[in-house]
Amino acid sequence: MASSRAQGSTAAYPPTRPGSPRDLSLNIAFDYQSTAQTTSSEWNEKESPAENLHAQSGMVNATSGKDSGTGVGEGVGYFGMSSGATLLHMIQRLAHGNNVNLAYRLRSGPDSSTGTPGSILAGERRETFVLPPARETAPLVDSYFQYFHALTPILHEPTIRAQLTGALPLPTGNGAQVMFNMIFATGANDLATSEMPRDNGVQYYERARAALQHDLLEGGSLLLVQGLAIMAIYLQRNDKPNTSYICLGLAIRIAMALGLHVSTTNGNGKGLTVLESEMRCRIWWGLVTLETGHCMTFGRPHALSFLSLFSARLPVNTEDEYLTVSSTQQPPDVPDLTRYSPLIKQARLAQLALHSLDRISRSLPSPTVEQIKWCGEYFRDQLAALPAYMQPTGSPPDRLAWAVQIWRSRDYMSILYRPVFLSAAWSSGSGAASVEQVREIVE
Repeated sequence: MASSRAQGSTAAYPPTRPGSPRDLSLNIAFDYQSTAQTTSSEWNEKESPAENLHAQSGMVNATSGKDSGTGVGEGVGYFGMSSGATLLHMIQRLAHGNNVNLAYRLRSGPDSSTGTPGSILAGERRETFVLPPARETAPLVDSYFQYFHALTPILHEPTIRAQLTGALPLPTGNGAQVMFNMIFATGANDLATSEMPRDNGVQYYERARAALQHDLLEGGSLLLVQGLAIMAIYLQRNDKPNTSYICLGLAIRIAMALGLHVSTTNGNGKGLTVLESEMRCRIWWGLVTLETGHCMTFGRPHALSFLSLFSARLPVNTEDEYLTVSSTQQPPDVPDLTRYSPLIKQARLAQLALHSLDRISRSLPSPTVEQIKWCGEYFRDQLAALPAYMQPTGSPPDRLAWAVQIWRSRDYMSILYRPVFLSAAWSSGSGAASVEQVREIVE
């Protein structure tokens, strides 16, 4: 049993490395599709009816090499290995002598070099918005970063605070409106002292929802992903579980369209700064942990593939002071507790929980007791293998975040063994035998 648990896969499945010919390095193709289109921070498909005909030629423009000097994958989204567009662009690259500097751009509209609409974001998404007075929002921002951010750090606190104080330009567009208003709404919700609607930040939520409705299905950005993720938790806390579930699913889809599920090398020369690359990683794993919590809370299938769970790198275990907008090198992992240690452990818990639940779901018509025990032992073994600093005792910093990790581990184990206890309770056989089986599993 231990050996099969260590292998974690079917023996008949071809091994990834040993079976591959030594002179055929498949990672070349996969590295290409993993890095070529992961620098875009937004995409847009908003067009007027008069532009639809021109938009239909977008893929032709992309495959013919038109505008090959523009940024890689800007404003369109991520296309993976199975995409025909990726194949055509690989062929284009080979036709140009495998020039690694050859950039391409998939288009949903006219060429941006002509100055016509389509490949640039619509004008209304670039409108600025006016923030509420600082005296009104300052305590809400402090509350957000004290409570929500400690559990799900998908924002870069120094950047957000600098933007709110005017030290950095305030981002524009509807995605920014959604994100900032949800920061205010969540902060107000955590500070609420009564059940009055205005006390829980509903006015900021309404503003975020209004901004969201402008071009919800025709454009996406990192800011919108962050805003939707925060909105999902806000809605769940305010007794709207289905709206929350759908909102988070939308955030995950937009994130995948932007390629957040694919790891990028920090400072990879593809247009990403070290901070931008790390933030994409933090946002992705924040979404994964939120999705894990949702699917286990509601007893629903998760929306993540095996590849998206195990191909993306985990966040770097470091403090924000070592990762700034001017950083040119990724800071090393610190073998100690940081603000992002709870997120890293949450991500590992999510990987283990979803992987085990997937195994259980494939055990039709129902899993055996042995299979459930296997998953439970696998989960415990993997948790025990985490570094010592990831298993703090006493009163560590961010105690709330670490207490949540302990609760989630116990909650997963109770969910895993729940069918055993229910079956024993409903068993029509000998009560003594059922009790003995349950005692054996618990021990």
